[in-house]
Amino acid sequence: MTRGSLTRALAVAAGGALALSAVVLWVDAEQGLSPALLATIVAVTAVGCGLWIIHVLADTHFGELERLRLSALAGALPPRDLAARKDEVGRMAQAIAGLAARGAEPDPRMAQVIGGLADGVVMLTPTGLVSLINRPGRAALGGSAAPGTSLFDVVWRDDLVAAIARAEAAGQPIRAELRTMGGRTIDGRVVALHEVGTLITFPGTEARWTPGIEHNFDLMEQPPAVRGPPDDNTALAALPVLSFDTETTGLDAGTDRIVAIGAVRLHGDRIYPRASLDRLVRPERRIPRSTTGVHGITDAMVANASAFAVHWPEIAKLMTGCVVIGHNIAFDLKLTRLGCERAGIAFVEPPWLCTLRLAEALDPGETAFDLEDVAHRHGVDPAGRHTALGDALLVAELYRRMVHRLAERGIVSLGQVRAFSERARRAIAGQRAQGWVP
Repeated sequence: MTRGSLTRALAVAAGGALALSAVVLWVDAEQGLSPALLATIVAVTAVGCGLWIIHVLADTHFGELERLRLSALAGALPPRDLAARKDEVGRMAQAIAGLAARGAEPDPRMAQVIGGLADGVVMLTPTGLVSLINRPGRAALGGSAAPGTSLFDVVWRDDLVAAIARAEAAGQPIRAELRTMGGRTIDGRVVALHEVGTLITFPGTEARWTPGIEHNFDLMEQPPAVRGPPDDNTALAALPVLSFDTETTGLDAGTDRIVAIGAVRLHGDRIYPRASLDRLVRPERRIPRSTTGVHGITDAMVANASAFAVHWPEIAKLMTGCVVIGHNIAFDLKLTRLGCERAGIAFVEPPWLCTLRLAEALDPGETAFDLEDVAHRHGVDPAGRHTALGDALLVAELYRRMVHRLAERGIVSLGQVRAFSERARRAIAGQRAQGWVP
């Protein structure tokens, strides 16, 4: 039985029992009933209340499981509020976290093979950080390279960048001479691995051979460091991006509140699920039942959640230096700004791009621009809709597809895509009518 069918069945059963009790009590008030029948009414009412409580608990439970499913699907760590619990949901979250940590470890047999090679082996992230190195590799580089260090601090940047570019162009290993900061020249073989990084090997000698490797594969899952705020000349291929989404108590940006925040980092067209955020937020007001029917978040689910101000430092850290994207992102940013104002926090609006505007500008002849419709047109499965992290992941994948379509039109910089999105007259008019943008 699915979450929807179970909770609907419980709600109908509870509602029916309570309605029957109300009818019988009305009859009693009109005509009088026997004590036995009144006792039956009390029992039916108790059953109805019990079923309703079970309905609320089941709906909350299924909502928590859905959040775990989405975090596992994204390859991200489980939400902290779930992993900290002591019940079965917490144990499941901890198990998922353990499996994720295990997945970051190399296969033991492969580690033995790499560690047993006489040739030096060094694996770099796309930003030049060492993520794996065996002992001959460390010896070849003078002993100063280790997981988490930048190889640009060990060898000349120009040599390494040129070698990686030649390897990418060749599509096969190339020989390269790399000069170290100590004045030595090392003969290496460089292989460019698509979206993974760079593999460098150095000829080994038996005289310096000792087995073993050092690694930190988590470095492969982190986006490049943000060097500074992007400008109109920043290439989309190198653009730091944050896909951001909120779930709320309603659609009035002026009065409604945030109940969940989801975000995931991108760099260019690559998504980094480990650099993600999934938080429930206590809205300080009740969530209408009709809204809960959309995103599944109940008052019980956010009763012990932290207030918006507590989550803000995490959000601000992820936003810093990034272009924020979302479908109707102006709505999410307005609620974020108002949340900061209520908490007495200064808010500086980040640069942003709206995938709704981009969708209309790319396909002006279309009429349906709901996120699901746009996702389907771009070949993206809209699974996980109406959860903050689910929508953030969906928008991230949609944006990746859009970047490639924009490149086909010669739109390759932030300034160009901003100008292009201004063609979305209907979307812009609708957002202004809602008061989300001036």
